[in-house]
Amino acid sequence: MELQRKLHRTDRILMVIIAVGFLLNTYAFYVELKHEYDPSYQALCDVNSVISCTKVITTKWGKGFGILPESVAFRNPIFGFVFYTLMLLMIMAIKPNIIVCKSIIFLAILSNLATIYLSILMIYIIQYFCLICIISYIVNFLLLIYSIVRYQLLKQLKSKSKLR
Repeated sequence: MELQRKLHRTDRILMVIIAVGFLLNTYAFYVELKHEYDPSYQALCDVNSVISCTKVITTKWGKGFGILPESVAFRNPIFGFVFYTLMLLMIMAIKPNIIVCKSIIFLAILSNLATIYLSILMIYIIQYFCLICIISYIVNFLLLIYSIVRYQLLKQLKSKSKLR
């Protein structure tokens, strides 16, 4: 019973982390759209000449990670919306099982690979710092950690139920 409670608590933590990620993503999308329609717009996260989410988000790497051709490149927050929605659906809508847990971990690993790529771009190429981006990177890392914790709890729960 203790393991079941820990699993539910981990699910709730994951849902909160996903909600934070979704909100950050929404704000990044808002900043991008607002700046597109009003180039003089300054976001709350534009702190100074070095710390500016607008300068980072609106670069060529802000669409399709700078990899996809312009004709098919969606804004990066669109990928974030899809990612966080999938994560939430897999945690909420599907009964916990090993395959789903592995899928969640796989998605979390992909998001962290994207995080590494985007943070390298931000630091070494764009050379501006985006607070929203940095917090999103932390959110993605926490998603990976708690996804692994969830997987381990589920494995323990399954092995205990087989012993009975």
